[in-house]
This record gives sequence, C-alpha cells and structure tokens, in this order.
Amino acid sequence: MTDVLADRCEQVRQTVLELTQTVIESLGAPAKLGRVTPLLSHLRSIVHLGTDGIDDPAYLAWARAAAGNLDRMEEAALAGDAKATYAAFADQESGVALLGTACAGKPGW
Repeated sequence: MTDVLADRCEQVRQTVLELTQTVIESLGAPAKLGRVTPLLSHLRSIVHLGTDGIDDPAYLAWARAAAGNLDRMEEAALAGDAKATYAAFADQESGVALLGTACAGKPGW
C-alpha cells in the first residue's frame, strides 16, 4: 500500500527547504522575496492533490489552512514585507511548520 503522506512529504521537501532559506534570508535582504512566489506555486499544486489517504492531523491542518496562508505569504512577499512573509511562513496554526511536524521522520526530513 502506498504511503500517501510519505509521497507528499517527498514532493514538498525541496520546496520547503528552499522556502525556509529564502524567507529567513529575506529578513536581512528583502530583495530575495522575489523567489518566494514560484515556491508557493509548487506548494499550492500539492494542496490541490487533496488529502485522500492521509490521516496525519498536522498535515490535515496544514492542508485546510494552506490556501489562506500561502495567499498571505505571497501578498506580503509581493509587497516586499519580509517580516509579514516570515510571520505567515512561521504561523503555528497554518504555516509550513505544520508540514515539518507531519513529515518528521519521513525520508529526507
């Protein structure tokens, strides 16, 4: 049987690593915010795959809140607001941290 969560974690792993680096670096160099939007597009494509076969509470919480969170992150990045971008990224209720929790222990995480 396929581990759908492991597949999703593999699909987002590199993007989350790049997004983490970019968002943190942007706090000191806001010009790097231009790299955020393409990364968010990839995460949106993963959200659109749905949650069938996934029962992890952290992943389900992220998937439910991801659209709004990714929109806030993108709006902040496009406005050149590194602090607001980071705040959306790090949001414990809807941010990428939930993916880290869901994917902890999966290969590459």
